[in-house]
Amino acid sequence: MLKEHLLFFEGFLKNFESVGSFCSTTRWAARELCAPLLDPDRPAANILEVGAGTGSVTLPIINSLKAGDSFTICELEPSFMATLKQKITSSCEPLSSDIKVNYFEGPIQELPEDISYDYIICSLPFLNFPPKLTAEIFKKFQRLANPEARMTYYEYFALRAIGKYFPIRKRQERFFEIDRFFRELHSTNLNNRTNVWRNLLPIHVYSLDLRQ
Repeated sequence: MLKEHLLFFEGFLKNFESVGSFCSTTRWAARELCAPLLDPDRPAANILEVGAGTGSVTLPIINSLKAGDSFTICELEPSFMATLKQKITSSCEPLSSDIKVNYFEGPIQELPEDISYDYIICSLPFLNFPPKLTAEIFKKFQRLANPEARMTYYEYFALRAIGKYFPIRKRQERFFEIDRFFRELHSTNLNNRTNVWRNLLPIHVYSLDLRQ
C-alpha cells in the first residue's frame, strides 16, 4: 500500500495536470462513483473507467461486474497502468469467462469508438485542464455513450469558486471559462450531486446523463 501511495505521489509531482491529486480517492468516494453499477437488477452493460490511476475505483467496479459485462480501463500513465494490472491480478477473484476486461493505455481522446458505453466513470482532473480540452473530452464521451448512458465524475469542494479569485489573471480567466462550461453542462445533463466528506480532500460526485 505504501509503495502504491509513493507511486501516485511521484506521478503527481511529475505530471500534476493529468494526475491532479497527490493521493488516490478513498473507498467512500469510490463507492459513490460506482453507485450506478450497484443496482442488482441492472442489465449487462459496457462500462468505461477513465483516469483509473492505481485502481482505487477500478477494484470496486470489478467487484460490481456481472455476467455479460464488458469493462474498459483507460489510463494515460504507463507506471499506473502497470501497477493497476498487477493489482487486479493479485487482488481480485478470477472473473467468469462471460465478463470481459480491456485495457487502453493512452489519452481518452484516442480510445477507439467501436464500443458504445452504458456507464462512464471518470476521475480526470478537469479543473487542471484548458477549457478547450475539457470540452473536447466531453464531446468524446458523448460519441462513446449509448443514448441512456450515465456518467459519474468528481470535483474537489469549492475549487472552481476559489480559482476565480486566483491572483494570476490567466488562471482566473481559465476558471471562469471552465465554470461556465460546467454550469451549462449541469443545467441540461445533471442527475444528482453527492458530497463525500470522507476523502482526504472532500469532493462532490456528479452523476450526469450524456444525451447530446
